[in-house]
Amino acid sequence: MTIRGILFDAGGVLVRPAGGRWNPRYDFESVVLAHHPQVREDLFPEAFAAGQRYLAAAPVTTPPRAGYHRAILRVLGIAEPSAALLKELEDPPAGPVLEVYPDVRRVLDELQARGIGMSVVSDTWAGLEVLFQALDIERYFAGFAISEVVGCRKPDPRMFAAGRDLLGLESGECLSTTTRRWWPPPSLSGTAAWPWTGTGSRRRSPHSMGCSRTCDGSWLVSLADATVLQWQATASARPPSC
Repeated sequence: MTIRGILFDAGGVLVRPAGGRWNPRYDFESVVLAHHPQVREDLFPEAFAAGQRYLAAAPVTTPPRAGYHRAILRVLGIAEPSAALLKELEDPPAGPVLEVYPDVRRVLDELQARGIGMSVVSDTWAGLEVLFQALDIERYFAGFAISEVVGCRKPDPRMFAAGRDLLGLESGECLSTTTRRWWPPPSLSGTAAWPWTGTGSRRRSPHSMGCSRTCDGSWLVSLADATVLQWQATASARPPSC
């Protein structure tokens, strides 16, 4: 079946974090210290680790951002953060949170010119559309399937189904990109329940590629190569030769 749509992951594929850190955002320390100047700065790494444990412990979907911030603030000795502090941590910062990879616009322009439908499927909090709009790339996508909104996280098939539905395409017509290492998905590998073509996209560790086929005949591609976006721009109806 011809590839007619691409479900893009966001982080690590289309965009990277300003300041080099995904969570918390780059201005977290300065915001906290403005409200609580007595906070020990050497506690921030331990507090950020507690925040990551909070995110990892969520059983199904992306938990509320305020809960994540509270988990960090507790380690910093702020057991009852003010509404003003929590609001400032959630409000848009003065500068951009994300940066677009240099090659992305060129590839999106080419895919759009070829009539390839595109959507974003991302494990993150609601509001990614606004960030993409500020970067002037929101216009390329039919819509956004966001884990906090959908109510589950990848590799749950419902995330990919939501992205596919935005394009109005069948599963076998969609190519999915991800930065994760679960190709094929551990719970669905080798079963007809996973009718997706996928490519793992990592902008590190090039020269690693592998393909496998599920029993329903669809292809799962694991590609650790910075050129994945260029490969997508020239993708044909058939997967690369394995």
